[in-house]
Amino acid sequence: MPAYASWGMAVVTDFDNDGVPDIIWNGRNLLWILRGRGDGTFEYVNKQWGIEDLSAASVDDGICFGDLDGDGDLDIIGYASKSGHERWLRVYRNDVARGNWLDLRLIGAKGNHGAAGAQIRMSDAGKLLAFEQVLNVGSQAAHSYFISSTTQRHFGLGARKSVDVSVEFYPSGKVVERKGVAGAVEVKEE
Repeated sequence: MPAYASWGMAVVTDFDNDGVPDIIWNGRNLLWILRGRGDGTFEYVNKQWGIEDLSAASVDDGICFGDLDGDGDLDIIGYASKSGHERWLRVYRNDVARGNWLDLRLIGAKGNHGAAGAQIRMSDAGKLLAFEQVLNVGSQAAHSYFISSTTQRHFGLGARKSVDVSVEFYPSGKVVERKGVAGAVEVKEE
């Protein structure tokens, strides 16, 4: 464990698309990927996944992630630094993801186009697999001081080919349901 971390963030998402959430965590001079094991524990996988354990996290830089190459998994962009003054841009293309995936892009009604406050429920054969509420803190998405990530939501499905999705938009309470979805899907409040 690092003795000290500052100016960082931790985000829960599924980098290997196995259906189990993982954690990406950065701070000054650290970048960790913690793979979820499915039993509530996590393992450090930087070496296995080819990710350098360095980050230049500070008030004016950080990391971001998204599907850069359109192959259905999350890639990482960040800065590495050993001294704090020199920074090297790092792009980590994700080659470990093997499961299926779902990317949801929510489009809310006028006045809340980013769908802040919407609640996403994913299920398979009636069993709840995931629940997420879209959070809006001051802007559409704010994961770092100078960068913002897409408001698209990524879910690993593991071996599942598709899932059922229910989105309850805020503040209208309108519910939009889709059965058997996978891949990239747009859900509009309309």
